[in-house]
Amino acid sequence: MSPCVTNSSNPVDIPLNSRSRSRQKSGQCHLPDHLSIQNTDKGYSLHVTHSFRKGQVLAKIVGSIVHNTPNRHTLQVGLDKHIVPEEGMMYANHSCDPNCQIMVSEETGEWLLCARRDIESDEEISFDYNTTEYKMGDRFDCLCGSNDCIGQIQGFYFLSPQQKAKKIHTASPVIKSLEKYYIDSDLHSL
Repeated sequence: MSPCVTNSSNPVDIPLNSRSRSRQKSGQCHLPDHLSIQNTDKGYSLHVTHSFRKGQVLAKIVGSIVHNTPNRHTLQVGLDKHIVPEEGMMYANHSCDPNCQIMVSEETGEWLLCARRDIESDEEISFDYNTTEYKMGDRFDCLCGSNDCIGQIQGFYFLSPQQKAKKIHTASPVIKSLEKYYIDSDLHSL
């Protein structure tokens, strides 16, 4: 079985490997050899140093847990829990048509950055921020330029029903659980 498979039966709070805040505050950044941070015309971005095949794991996601402070650099791991990724992952930019997605391994429970399609050497790494945060603390205008660009990025909750239907299969288990919770709550209030 591929390690990049989400387990939709996971509860809203997904366990993850967490590291102490002291490492993040120290400014240390250790990236695997196959990833690099580059300063481009769009700012800093994460790139691969060799090609990857669809389904391959590019990196494990670890970070410091923060509560109730979602932003464009956090990943939602529970109802009111978010992590600030370490290892330079904060430089993986958003795209409405990304080459990667964040998944949770059924086997280990680890959060993983996985290739959604084949990725060429030196290609910028991107994922859809709407699939990892339900309601972002700071929305922003998307600059991805894809034909599927939705314009403003603010979290899965704010997508249209058509956009949600298109993106739900790549959403993290937390986002899937929250969406189901809100749909069920809306149905009960009718």
